[in-house]
Amino acid sequence: MTVRLPAKLAGVLLASTATSLGGFTVLLTRLIIDQTDSLSLAMIRYGMAAAFLAAVLFATMRFPRMSRHDMLRLTLYGIIMFSGFPYFMTRAL
Repeated sequence: MTVRLPAKLAGVLLASTATSLGGFTVLLTRLIIDQTDSLSLAMIRYGMAAAFLAAVLFATMRFPRMSRHDMLRLTLYGIIMFSGFPYFMTRAL
């Protein structure tokens, strides 16, 4: 038996879960920041996520098709988001 949630309820549940997980990571970062430096913590957190996503990408072998111009922009945004943001967030905490 499959239970289907209305689309609005599913969206609210997913948004609440994402917000809770984000807040939980900030809380954990605040608790352990005294034991490590900002760069190491950011590299561990986002390095593990990158390894997981790369494993999923290579396991499914479904590479996105896009132009070089779009790929360059996405690469730049990814570098800023996944290296600059975690570093500065942990420095702020």
